[in-house]
Amino acid sequence: MSRALRLCLRWGFDVGQFDVVQWKAEVGNWPSRRVAWACGFRVEGTVRGLIDHRGGRSDGWLGTLRGEDR
Repeated sequence: MSRALRLCLRWGFDVGQFDVVQWKAEVGNWPSRRVAWACGFRVEGTVRGLIDHRGGRSDGWLGTLRGEDR
């Protein structure tokens, strides 16, 4: 998964001219957080009610990656 995400990020920053990419995951989704961390995302924190989940809202982690962070 990390390899695939790195390829997408490289395209986004180099070809798509993205400034920043956001990552979101439900709190407790450690596999997703490990992939984000391995690809250089900075976890900005926990946001209450960030994730729409099964008709309700759950807390989520939010991370960012800027082009110059790579």
